[in-house]
Amino acid sequence: RGYPLMAFTQALPIGCEVSCTTRLGKVVEGKVIALDEGNHVIVVQSITSSGGPGKSDLHIVNLNNVSNLMVIKVGDGQQISLPSLNIQKIEKRFQENFDNSLKSLTASDCGLGRRCAH
Repeated sequence: RGYPLMAFTQALPIGCEVSCTTRLGKVVEGKVIALDEGNHVIVVQSITSSGGPGKSDLHIVNLNNVSNLMVIKVGDGQQISLPSLNIQKIEKRFQENFDNSLKSLTASDCGLGRRCAH
């Protein structure tokens, strides 16, 4: 059983395990590895959805957009070692998203919607 967020008077400690539901109904469960109190944002590390051993998913959760947040287990506040980032993969994804956004903007400018981009 978890503890409702209202039971805590201070920020979520690093290392605690949480389960939260966004206002869109997505459930995120895992360990809090970072928090930004000023912006009400936490980073949650969870078991990867692809099932790869030794890998994990990272979720950036804006607490202003969470309808339910339960602390499953209180952590000890110790820093957690983060996995190394594949900067090339991140840059590639960024460029692909940027290019797709640019195509969408160009398509809307020509008056034909998405058909113009192809």
